[in-house]
Amino acid sequence: MKKITTSLLVTGTVSIATMTAGYAQAANTDVKIVLNEELELVEPCMASQSNIGRVILQNVSETLATVNPGYGTLEPRLATSWDDLGDGKWRFHLRKGVTFSDGSSFTAADVKHSLERTLSDKLSCEIKARYFGNMDLKANIVDEYTIDFTASPNQPILPLLLSALTIVPEETPLEFTRKPIGTRLLCII
Repeated sequence: MKKITTSLLVTGTVSIATMTAGYAQAANTDVKIVLNEELELVEPCMASQSNIGRVILQNVSETLATVNPGYGTLEPRLATSWDDLGDGKWRFHLRKGVTFSDGSSFTAADVKHSLERTLSDKLSCEIKARYFGNMDLKANIVDEYTIDFTASPNQPILPLLLSALTIVPEETPLEFTRKPIGTRLLCII
């Protein structure tokens, strides 16, 4: 009897927590993340595999794709799919209905700005040198939810490399930020 009661208690608690989280998101309330230490910076373009990166990527900013280490696969995130068009060109189809925490809509213009911001000489983004340092990479908007990336030399693993690119709104300035604006994808999946 004790095992059944404990199981029901845990199941009930999880159910209530799930419903409460859903209600909180629908009510558009802020979510506070408490850490045991202050981060040095919360700049999205510095989000690699460091502690800063884990906090940023799990709680604030998102990428076009994500690596699932358990299965060794690359899975869609802000992009729903991508196609190799040949000659170093890749087409990404973006997820519709995603908003940023400031309420603005996520579009291809944000993705293009995020890439240009990361590659800019005005900002020292760690992912620039680590993932995009030895190539010329350009983004071209096809439509509101489609964007093409062209890499020279050709990068057959470009979708994997782009899984490190954190997406910010196109209004994000070319300077480090302490108040990043992230996407709300986790609420719609």
